[in-house]
Amino acid sequence: MREEELLTIGRFARLCRLSVKQLRHYDDVGLLRPVRVDRATGYRYYATDQARDALTVALLREIDVPPAVIAETLAARAPTARWCCGPSGTGRPSGSRAIANGCTCWTDWRRTARATTR
Repeated sequence: MREEELLTIGRFARLCRLSVKQLRHYDDVGLLRPVRVDRATGYRYYATDQARDALTVALLREIDVPPAVIAETLAARAPTARWCCGPSGTGRPSGSRAIANGCTCWTDWRRTARATTR
């Protein structure tokens, strides 16, 4: 990746509609690492293709999905591992509409969460 394609943490935060504080926290807990950290200044740089993962982390944290489960979800990179993939892969938000459309992400998450807490 070329240097000019990277975004500062502030620009990336605006792109994803997250706060800089949230992005720093996600880096600290290992959920979303920047592509590059300047050793001299400590500035974090993100790639635009990390935006989907940033939004996924934020949405899952909003509904109190444990960080360990989020990390597994991001690592899996399988279509059913994405939150609310739905049968058509529309990526719509979770909820009654997603369940009515046959999405199994919520039940998969509950099953995984139950297994990791035992």
